[in-house]
Amino acid sequence: MKITISDRIIDNSINEPDKLSVLSNIMGLTGIDSRTDNIIDNDNLDLLEQYENAVKKYKLNIVSVHAPFKNQDISSEDEHFRKKSIRNIEKSILIADRLQASYVTVHCSGKIENNADNKKLLENAIKSLDEIKIMADVNDITLLVENTIENMICHSIDEMKYIAEKGFSLCFDYGHANIISGDPTKFYNAIKDDVKIIHFHTNNGKKDEHNFDEQIFRTMLDSVDNNTIVEIEPDNQYISIEQITEILKTL
Repeated sequence: MKITISDRIIDNSINEPDKLSVLSNIMGLTGIDSRTDNIIDNDNLDLLEQYENAVKKYKLNIVSVHAPFKNQDISSEDEHFRKKSIRNIEKSILIADRLQASYVTVHCSGKIENNADNKKLLENAIKSLDEIKIMADVNDITLLVENTIENMICHSIDEMKYIAEKGFSLCFDYGHANIISGDPTKFYNAIKDDVKIIHFHTNNGKKDEHNFDEQIFRTMLDSVDNNTIVEIEPDNQYISIEQITEILKTL
C-alpha cells in the first residue's frame, strides 16, 4: 500500500515550492498530492517552473494533482462558467503531466441551490468529464471523481456508482463520507472496486474539519486493498510533520 500526503497540511501562507521543502523532511513518504490553485488561478508559469525545480531538487514523487474547486463548477447550467471550469481542470492535467503525476482529482460541482435539478446537473458534470477525459487520455492521466458533501453533486453512493458506470475512476474521501452517511466504511465498500485513491481525514460528522484521528486511520488501513493509494489529508493545525513521520515508521 502506498501512503501519500496532501500539501494542504502546510500553511497556505507558504508558497508552493517552499511547501515541498518542508514535505521533503518526512521520512518514509512515498508521494504527494499537489494543490496548484495559485499557479492555475493566476496562470503563473514562473511559479510552476519553481515548483517543478523543487520537485526535482528534493527528489519528490507527485502522485496526484487536485484540480481547483473553489469558484469552479463543471455541472453549471451557465455554459460559459461550465466551460471556464473545464479549462481550469484541463490546466491541472497539463500540470500533472509536467510533474509526471498519474492522477487528477476533480469535484463534480460547486455548492448548488436547494431547488436545483440534481439529475440535470449530474448529466452536465458527466458531459464535462467526457470532454476533460479526452485531454487526460492524451496525456496518460487518470481522472478521479471525488465524493463531496451536502449541497454538491456526487455526494451520495448512488451518484458515485453512476459516475463509475460512465467509465470514470473514483477518489474516496473518508471525511466527506462521514458527514453524508455517518458510516464511511459502508460507503467505501459500496464503491471500492472503482476507487484508486482515498483521502483520509476525520471530523465530527457535521463539519468538514479535516481533522486527524490516528486510531481511525490505522483501523481503516486494515480494510483497504493493497493497490489503493491512501492520502493523509488533514489541515495543518491538526497534525505535525513529526507526527506523520512517526506514523509512517510503524506502517
